[in-house]
Amino acid sequence: MTDFRRDIPKGLVAFANELLHHGHQVFVVGGACRDLVRERVPKDWDLATSATPDQMMKLFPRSIPTGLAFGTVTVPLECGGVEVTTFRKESGSKDHRHHQEMVFKLSIEEDLKRRDFTFNAMAIDPITGHLMDPHQGRQDLKRRRLKTVGDAHLRFKEDALRMLRAARFISQVSLQEVDSSCTKAAKRCKRLIQSLPMERIREEFRKLLWGEDIKAGLLWLEETGLWAALSNTSIRDEVNAIEWWSLQGSVDVRVAALLLCMNDPAWTDNHKFPRFLFFNKKVKLRSWTLYRWSSDQHLHQLDEPAKLKQCLSHLSYDLVGDWFDLQMVRTSWKAKALQWKQWWLNAQMQHEAVWIRDLDLSGKDLIDHCLNLHPRQISIVLQGLLDLVHVNPQWNQRDILLSEAQKIADSF
Repeated sequence: MTDFRRDIPKGLVAFANELLHHGHQVFVVGGACRDLVRERVPKDWDLATSATPDQMMKLFPRSIPTGLAFGTVTVPLECGGVEVTTFRKESGSKDHRHHQEMVFKLSIEEDLKRRDFTFNAMAIDPITGHLMDPHQGRQDLKRRRLKTVGDAHLRFKEDALRMLRAARFISQVSLQEVDSSCTKAAKRCKRLIQSLPMERIREEFRKLLWGEDIKAGLLWLEETGLWAALSNTSIRDEVNAIEWWSLQGSVDVRVAALLLCMNDPAWTDNHKFPRFLFFNKKVKLRSWTLYRWSSDQHLHQLDEPAKLKQCLSHLSYDLVGDWFDLQMVRTSWKAKALQWKQWWLNAQMQHEAVWIRDLDLSGKDLIDHCLNLHPRQISIVLQGLLDLVHVNPQWNQRDILLSEAQKIADSF
């Protein structure tokens, strides 16, 4: 029998002993328990206890009441902020998300019964290292199998977010099998996700996009109709055209890859950005820019170094690496991306101009040489000079650029 105590921080064990001393039970649950069973060190710790929030606040005055309505307080320990939630049982659902009744101070067995999936319905005693697994979650985790605790249809009707959590776990835990009852229930309940708060949907997608098997999670959403219920689009073929397993880079790259899968102007127009992918304004701007300059129409034109530089000039310097990361995972463009990357490295080594700031003169130089240009014309001249230098890198010399600027100015 596995003893999990070696991976549990001493400070957390001391905290558990303090609760035990005052007559309360406490267990490691949720993702932390799942990680320990998978022989991974948890990044965050979640505990379940028989102590009520009031009792917790009295015993540990530094506790932060982060979710009293759900019986949750956060206790600062050496291993970080630990979320501690009172054993509870819910019943009824008024909107497929919020329960009509919540009862605290039950047993750990009752608490585990109300959880979503079997591998989330395990608990570890931090003091003895004993695993409680009444729903065979460890076996399902070993088989990399997703199965609900009890009736899947009832679980999803109680809380529609569980369907998106299923897709997230398929991605995060790299599951190879989904119990047929889960898939059937999701197909029946798919429209219920439209009643969920958008911020909760976004959070599940954020976690899905950082999983070990993003493709599997997305394809399950497609198979069950959950994706169509959210976006009214289909992504099956496009998802298969991306090597998700080798995807590198930031959340911007991941969102841009998903936008390429959607490939629908109604959803990928910058002004109609998918709400469930709108993590914040910065991610929206950067991911949409990556998507825009990764269309097949643009990429087909990149048949020489000058055109690559013209394309990259529409990106900020810190997005160039992400742009290459994105092309490298697209099966239809990977080979070309290797060539483009070599062109880019060559341009960098030769200190060739890619952006207007790289030119050997500025707008002030144009003004100082009395070309009598309107401010808008100055930007046109600079862009024209950049286009010339993209093709002829050796022309990026001040005297040559001034001469060419005069020719452009004379054409106005």
